[in-house]
Amino acid sequence: MVKKSSTSVSEIAAFVKEAREALGLSQEALGEIFGCTKGNISGWEKGLHEPRFAVLSELSKKSNVALPGIFDLPKKESGISDPANKNANAVIFELYDIQASAGPGRTIKEHPQVLRQVSVLESWARQTLGNRDFSNVKLITANGTSMQGTIDNGDVLFVDVSVKHFDGDGIYVISRSDELHVKRLQRLHGMRLAIISDNKQNKTETLTAQEANEVIICGRVLATWNLKRLWM
Repeated sequence: MVKKSSTSVSEIAAFVKEAREALGLSQEALGEIFGCTKGNISGWEKGLHEPRFAVLSELSKKSNVALPGIFDLPKKESGISDPANKNANAVIFELYDIQASAGPGRTIKEHPQVLRQVSVLESWARQTLGNRDFSNVKLITANGTSMQGTIDNGDVLFVDVSVKHFDGDGIYVISRSDELHVKRLQRLHGMRLAIISDNKQNKTETLTAQEANEVIICGRVLATWNLKRLWM
């Protein structure tokens, strides 16, 4: 069962309005910056629609208004160099320039780069991601629509990269033929493996035990931005 996080639509809507007003912009002017209409901005502020993570992040940077529950920190080339300056109640994750395909496949990058660091409240992280070693949780982006309904195109994925083997039915980042995918995996009788797309327009692929052994598991998806919890 997929559960939503504590960051509500109303909190995001309030953030968008506060950030816009802090910039002294009309809805129409803000829409021009992000390539959308006044109606789109109005919908965000009314909680009718949610902007993508990249839009929220950029809006936070431009306005200096912190995102509710999650906010960007500047990228540091060497990581967190001064732990004494770190908020003791915050957990910091790294967002990589990696895309996992919810579709035909994305080529794996040999040397992925950190785009930015993202800091969240520790209480939020434990409630949403569970009591785990957060240093193993990395952020990447989903591309495609085959997981639509659970994971949308452009969603940021929280991935526990310490999970390198099948760890029960759930959503994983996997590598097949040097391409990266995000799919739901389900173990079947005889050690067969079902690779499932939550978008019902896509067919489920069933692998033999031998074929299943050739699937490389890169990590388990714990949550997405807009923060629907995927682990039980």
